Amino acid sequence: MWWLFGTLFLQKAGLKMLDVAFQGDGESMAALLGNHVDASVLTCGAGSLAEIAAKKIRTLCLFSEERFELLPDVPTAKELGYPLGIPDMYVGTFVRKDTPREITAKLEEAIKMATEDPEFKNRLNKMGMPARFRNSQDFQELVHSLARIRGENLKKLGVL
Repeated sequence: MWWLFGTLFLQKAGLKMLDVAFQGDGESMAALLGNHVDASVLTCGAGSLAEIAAKKIRTLCLFSEERFELLPDVPTAKELGYPLGIPDMYVGTFVRKDTPREITAKLEEAIKMATEDPEFKNRLNKMGMPARFRNSQDFQELVHSLARIRGENLKKLGVL
């Protein structure tokens, strides 16, 4: 997904860059800090937040729909005039499709309570994961929307 976000951003901005593949944020961050690459698409995880706080890297924009509470001065790509048309990434709870509705309703309520708990939100934020509750229907729509958009874009880019 990070490659897709970066590629779409470069296209929208009319920029060309050499694509250097890494296995994940760790390798990508090491290359950035070691001056082996000039820019990288990274998650806002704890490692990135620490490097940002230490002023070792600078965040130019976020590929999310909203600004991130811990980086309030960093605009989104959309705010800069480069809408990517991709909904936010997500972390969620999934159950088997035959799970009874009364169980999923209890889980949904528990997740809502946890997501709205200030201490829980604070802990997630420190890990670079903003907590945003979506009910089951909204979350399912987000998952399907992201899968559809990702597939469409990967086809346009010739990956699929």
